[in-house]
Amino acid sequence: MKDQDLSKYSKEDLEEKAQQIIREANDISYSIKEYISQLDFSQLSQEDISRLFEMGEDVRKMHKDYDEKKKALDQRKKDEL
Repeated sequence: MKDQDLSKYSKEDLEEKAQQIIREANDISYSIKEYISQLDFSQLSQEDISRLFEMGEDVRKMHKDYDEKKKALDQRKKDEL
């Protein structure tokens, strides 16, 4: 839906799609955390460990961005009432 004209979708459809995307992102985040928790860090190279920290930072930023956008959306909904 990234490059589509969103005006042809109902508000409910967009909210449902947003919730689906959020669930998928949370599933990915959980999978990454599960994978990392099962790694034997003594077997990893410094480069591997650095990449894992980068991935963790990416996930943290994703959650921060989501929280900020959710707050803005909630505020906009509140203002519309």
